[in-house]
Amino acid sequence: MKIPEFEKAGYSIWDMEIYNHALEFPISDFHPTDIPRYIDEYIEQYPQWINSTLLNTVSGLDTFPNHVVTHGTSQAMDWWHYWCEWNNLTCKVFKGEYPYHKDLRQGACPFIEEYPLEKGDAFLISLPFSGNGGMHEHMEEALETCDKLGIPVFIDCAWFGCCSDLTFDFNRDCIQAVAFSTTKSLKTDAWRNGMIFSKHRVGGIQKLCEWRWLSSFNLAVGLHQMKRFSPDYMYHKYADAYDTVCDKLKLARTNTIFIALGEGEQYNSEKYKANWRDNKYCRINIRNHVKFFYKLKKKLDN
Repeated sequence: MKIPEFEKAGYSIWDMEIYNHALEFPISDFHPTDIPRYIDEYIEQYPQWINSTLLNTVSGLDTFPNHVVTHGTSQAMDWWHYWCEWNNLTCKVFKGEYPYHKDLRQGACPFIEEYPLEKGDAFLISLPFSGNGGMHEHMEEALETCDKLGIPVFIDCAWFGCCSDLTFDFNRDCIQAVAFSTTKSLKTDAWRNGMIFSKHRVGGIQKLCEWRWLSSFNLAVGLHQMKRFSPDYMYHKYADAYDTVCDKLKLARTNTIFIALGEGEQYNSEKYKANWRDNKYCRINIRNHVKFFYKLKKKLDN
């Protein structure tokens, strides 16, 4: 078995049990004209699935009046950036954040480290944080500033379902919207589905949901996956292999099962240049290494 190379992207572990279960979705039971049933069931079941985690703590989702089905977290984030522009707000992020935002705004998404939060701003942050796989070290401080100055906040929870030991507390006045997706945790890349919890109406996305103009098949597959796999499945399955990889490769652990951090002089070399996020975090995707050691141990045990 050949040891794989490091990756820099944020793809999660390709778990064949999860993927094969998606492929086993009973097409004969699918009714494309029954869109309202799938939407209503999804809106009811997805928050319950999120709250069923035993490895993390989730609270406050019930404080958001709008629960809107989305085409993954990307569609929710697109709405947020549009909402910020419409309200003349400057959306700021921490260094190391998901680079999609700067690309989408053509660079017009300032770093808080260079331009501190002030009135007239909006704030977007991922949890787990895209740069370090855990909670950003200044997240609490930033949220306190947002509460004090009335700055609206969007939280991207795309990696939920692949993490442990995190507190997702949304009981704050400043948090205006939170987005989740099943793409990473339930391998629904080809059938994207997710949800935004918002204190505001979510523009055209919410109208499409109300008019029932959605991909009911994507929702049906998402529900099919939720009924089989818990939010903790991925972490429970690969935790031992993850620890082995981090120990053997001398990588720092994070809260996300496929993300580790390179620390020390060896990670300042040209070899790891692509892994550095905004010259702050040497973020390394070890999903293939984790799967490699998981399969190796299973083979040796047999």
